[in-house]
Amino acid sequence: MQELDSKGKTRSQKENIIIFFVSTLVYIGCFIYATIQLFNPEYSVSLARLIILQSIGCTLIPLAFPLLEKVFNVTLHVSIKLCLVLFGLLNCLFGEAMEFYYIFDWWDDFLHFLSGGGVAMLAFLFMLNYTRKSRSSNRFLICVVVGIMFSFSLAVLWELYEFSADCLFGTNMQKSIPELDYLFNGGNSSANLLGSDEAIANFFRKPEGYRYALMDTMGDFVCCFIGNVVYVIITIICNKSNALGKMSYYISYTSDSIEE
Repeated sequence: MQELDSKGKTRSQKENIIIFFVSTLVYIGCFIYATIQLFNPEYSVSLARLIILQSIGCTLIPLAFPLLEKVFNVTLHVSIKLCLVLFGLLNCLFGEAMEFYYIFDWWDDFLHFLSGGGVAMLAFLFMLNYTRKSRSSNRFLICVVVGIMFSFSLAVLWELYEFSADCLFGTNMQKSIPELDYLFNGGNSSANLLGSDEAIANFFRKPEGYRYALMDTMGDFVCCFIGNVVYVIITIICNKSNALGKMSYYISYTSDSIEE
């Protein structure tokens, strides 16, 4: 048994090294690209700053895998690791550096939908494995609720991050700057809008104007909610088909990390 655990740890360590090396190379490329664009007068300074922030932040994702193993004695299946890294790439590389957020109107909603359901499922799997020795009849319900609570908590923290980045670095993550040609100032939330006072007043006089930023923030929460609805449906189906045992395989704890 100890030999199997040792092999599993060795395999997981190799996975962590490969995933970290490959993903970090991508984020370094994004960082260098954005740094160069800071000096390009035709490129949005706000977007360049945002790519730099996202590339630094996304490097923390693969760093979390060995941290979970060493500090919390938790090992993630390689498929979960790849999904988490892929989500970071969809956000930083495709969303910001390749500007999918601005090319496709649905890209932001799509990622919030994925993160809402994905984070809930991840928290559910953690709880499902952690409570595997529990004989409580409410075990499944508790795991589902914990997944939902964790997902929405993370969604709130993300909106706080967006607000903080807009205030500190002049980005436009919460869409406080209307992305309209005659008003858009490049996305710098610390600068005045373009356009005449009359044009600005006419825009913010209408519901589409004074609800512009609110619709972005609440739209993120709505997409998170829809993702959670899908998550609940999937877990119920898995529970009815007795597949929860197979699901718990994707997250494992060392034998000494769970109280008997």
